[in-house]
Amino acid sequence: MIKIQEGCNSKKEQVVQSIIREIEHGNLAKDTLLPSITSLSKAIHFSRDTIEKAYKELQDKGYIRAVPNVGNFVVGRKDQRLKILFIFNKISSFKNLIYEGFLSTLSSSAKVDIQVHHYNLQLLNEIIDTHLGAYHYYVVMPHFDLATPLASIQATLRKIPARQLVLLDKSVENFNDTLSVYQDFHGDIYHAFSSVKKLFDKYHTIEIVMSRLLNHPPEIAEGALRFGAENAKAIVHSERITEQKELLLGVCYVVTDEADLPLFIKKTRAKNWTLGKDLGLIAYNETVLNEILGITVISTQFRQMGETLAQLLLEQRTMQVKNPFVLIQRSSL
Repeated sequence: MIKIQEGCNSKKEQVVQSIIREIEHGNLAKDTLLPSITSLSKAIHFSRDTIEKAYKELQDKGYIRAVPNVGNFVVGRKDQRLKILFIFNKISSFKNLIYEGFLSTLSSSAKVDIQVHHYNLQLLNEIIDTHLGAYHYYVVMPHFDLATPLASIQATLRKIPARQLVLLDKSVENFNDTLSVYQDFHGDIYHAFSSVKKLFDKYHTIEIVMSRLLNHPPEIAEGALRFGAENAKAIVHSERITEQKELLLGVCYVVTDEADLPLFIKKTRAKNWTLGKDLGLIAYNETVLNEILGITVISTQFRQMGETLAQLLLEQRTMQVKNPFVLIQRSSL
């Protein structure tokens, strides 16, 4: 029996998109005889007129063919490639690395479209309502405004059938049966700091520079607090590096936004301070500039994240994979 996927569309569109979905997923094979207009109408409690119009649209789109006095038969998939909707939380150079790795691994095996929800759960709802049923997989980066209730995020994600939902970059509680490639923000920063804890001996405080307006995962600060508690190290938080902000000797700064780094470097040079001696600096996420300036970096492997996800999709494997995270030690620590 054809399973009708309900949504905000008209009843005719619900029938059309549901049958297209079943065909694209291989659940309705080529030459399968569809239920008659009357039997499908009775089964799903839609009018005969609605079913007839839906079948006509499917015929026009080339998904089914009508055989007089017999019925409607499935023609087959129009495109053998996977259809994937990639929903970013934002566009950045780091997200682009993920996407490049994803596309290079998929090669010509998939057609990928992009949407961006900009940390806005309502916008994600609208994207899902508009595109549900049109893709094999929906890759979602579930980063949202920090005030967004977890229950609301979970309810939105559950609109997508579990076998089609893919979580990327961040895990979500109670979605353990969903394919995901994620960062362990808490554990990653804790283990990264622990791996070089002797280098922190020269600093009395670790300051996490992380603006709440940028919606960075709070688990980053939580992992740092755990390290501080276990190693008798003061952990403080600040929002941004500004012209008015005074940098302090004996503090190791962990700067999460690359836009803050130029001003930070300018301020230290104006005082003739030496990074790694007078004060410390750790940047979040690797860039060419960090490498040139000798800035210590903690970073996930963005391109590998995209490559891993693509491979799992091609192999049709449903599992949760933690993406590698590294600390690249340089002279600034």
